[in-house]
Amino acid sequence: MDKNDFDKAIEKAMHFIGYRPRSVKEVEVRLKQKGFDDDVIDNVTAYLKDEEILDDTKFAQMWALDRVSGKKIGPYKLKRELLQKGISDDEVENVIASVYKDYDIFQLCARFLSEKFRERLGDTDDRKKIEVLVRNGFSYSDARGVVASLNNDNYK
Repeated sequence: MDKNDFDKAIEKAMHFIGYRPRSVKEVEVRLKQKGFDDDVIDNVTAYLKDEEILDDTKFAQMWALDRVSGKKIGPYKLKRELLQKGISDDEVENVIASVYKDYDIFQLCARFLSEKFRERLGDTDDRKKIEVLVRNGFSYSDARGVVASLNNDNYK
C-alpha cells in the first residue's frame, strides 16, 4: 500500500465525514467510488475506527434519535435505513429497542399525521392516513388504531 494513497483516502474520508457522521459502509462505498483499492479502504476504515472517528454504534444511535425525533418515522422505516447504511442486524435491533422505549408509538403516529396533513387532517380519507403511516415505518395495526382513535371510532 502506498502511503500517499492512504493519506489521500484519509483526506477524502474526513471531508466526507465532515458533512455529517457516517457509517463505516458509507465511507467504504465513497472511497470505492473515488477509485481507492480495497486494501487502502480497509486500512483507512481501521484507522478511523481506532481513532474513534468512525463508530457504527454511535452513528446508529445518533441517526435513530435524529430520524425519530425530527421526522417521527416508525421502527420499520428506521430499520430499513440503518440496514442500508451497513449497520448489523443485532445493532439495529438494539438501537430500535433503545430509541423507541422513550416514545409512545400512538403519540408519534398522531404527531406524524398532524404534521403531514396539518389542517387537512379531518378532511383526509382514513385509508390514506393509514397508508402514509405504514409507508413511514409504522405497523398496520398501530396505524389503524391511531386513525380509529383520532376519529373517535372503533374499527373491528
